[in-house]
Amino acid sequence: MIISEAKKIKSNFLANELLKNWVAKFKGIPNIAIEMAEGELPHIVIKEIENYPDLHADDEEYSTILTYQINLTSKNGDHFNAMQAVHEEMIALGYTRLAISPAIPNTKTKEIEKQLVYSQCL
Repeated sequence: MIISEAKKIKSNFLANELLKNWVAKFKGIPNIAIEMAEGELPHIVIKEIENYPDLHADDEEYSTILTYQINLTSKNGDHFNAMQAVHEEMIALGYTRLAISPAIPNTKTKEIEKQLVYSQCL
């Protein structure tokens, strides 16, 4: 069974006032995107990085492992409160945190990115 929860995650992030206010607006909409963001910073990007069967027998899948990488990108590195809000939303959705990257600066664009990785078996 192939499952995607990216839209559900995005919907939860958009319902979170802290996240909605942290991100810039793109065409009037909070800049929380699936796979790729456009427009001003800061923004949040939700990327599915794994989607594979966990339990299967007789050519049937019974559960799927989903892993998402959540990227928070800004110009000033003010990720902490947004990172905490993302963490709370992902835990509420049943995900387990696998990793949080250190702040990754891009010297060309002057952007700073944090990456959070979460996984769940459905």
